[in-house]
Amino acid sequence: MDITLKNGRTYYQVEPTLASILCELKLADKYEKPAPPPEKAGWSNGVFVSSGRKNITIRDGASTYWFVGPPEKISEFEKTLPADAGKCPDAVLARYTAEYVPYVS
Repeated sequence: MDITLKNGRTYYQVEPTLASILCELKLADKYEKPAPPPEKAGWSNGVFVSSGRKNITIRDGASTYWFVGPPEKISEFEKTLPADAGKCPDAVLARYTAEYVPYVS
């Protein structure tokens, strides 16, 4: 068991009986590993395999979003994303703009 003593020191893989006694005596607390910082959203250029259509892909944690509209509409799209997704990087937008072809169904 991992424990943190009241003086702030953390000890890892302490024998469970000793760790339990120290916690019971209020000399230590069970160590809780801090949560990792949230990942920053990843923006990239992509292509849909099935249609060959270019897109901007945004990976934000477990979610993935795609933008396939006209480049001038990217600011409207950004407003629909979670706040931590941020803004489209200039390099990604420039490449998308250069390769953009309007979709005709």
